[in-house]
Amino acid sequence: MSLFRVNHRFQIPLLMAFPILTTAAALCEHTYKCWRVDSPITVDGKFDEPVWKQAPWTELKENDSGDQPLMQGKFAMLWDSRYLYLAYDLVDRNILSTIDHRDALLWIQDVAEIFIDPLQSEQIYYEFQFNPRDNFRDLVVMHRGTGSDIYPLGEWASATLVKAIVTGTLDDNQDNDRGWTLEVAIPFSDLWLAPHIPPREGDRWRMNVFRIDYGLKEPELSAWNPTRGPSFHIPTKFGTLLFKQRSNTK
Repeated sequence: MSLFRVNHRFQIPLLMAFPILTTAAALCEHTYKCWRVDSPITVDGKFDEPVWKQAPWTELKENDSGDQPLMQGKFAMLWDSRYLYLAYDLVDRNILSTIDHRDALLWIQDVAEIFIDPLQSEQIYYEFQFNPRDNFRDLVVMHRGTGSDIYPLGEWASATLVKAIVTGTLDDNQDNDRGWTLEVAIPFSDLWLAPHIPPREGDRWRMNVFRIDYGLKEPELSAWNPTRGPSFHIPTKFGTLLFKQRSNTK
């Protein structure tokens, strides 16, 4: 049984329980400027729309040291009136992914993740996990204190669109893969904790972007904002997602 059913009935109590952090000290050093687009994006894992060339592609860092990981990766984000778009481009010499259904424990194999905290609360946020087989897991997480003090809330399912393209052979350690790309569209209507749906110019959320690669001797953890430890669930290490709009994104 889940802690409680997560739906719009709980939006008002949760907004009251987890106040928005608005001071300058609450904003992380790293800020990702996410540009609004008006032209359509097809979620096919190819990133062949011109707007993706305008997006700020950002490198992931090794989660413990902050250095460049052995398996490099980068991500980019865009938005429109309906979706938050996310693209990953991941180097991977041995792609491991056997899980072929939704809401499984995807993090035990190769996975890309994003944590989104629209309230800037550092206490309640969305978690999305994606694997090379087009599957994903979506959670609402309540966080209290340490990285292990987390409570996933069940019975919530988003209408997220996911498409991965694998360059190589899944689950074959006898060959040398090149990597995988991933394109995601998360409906704003499912991110009901957000103060504004869709976001407004200048809105700030908190987020972090992650990746786990299992193709090496030991799992390699990468992050946009490294948490400097074994857990990704460190909301104080999230960066800022800044929604921007400009006239030349068509």
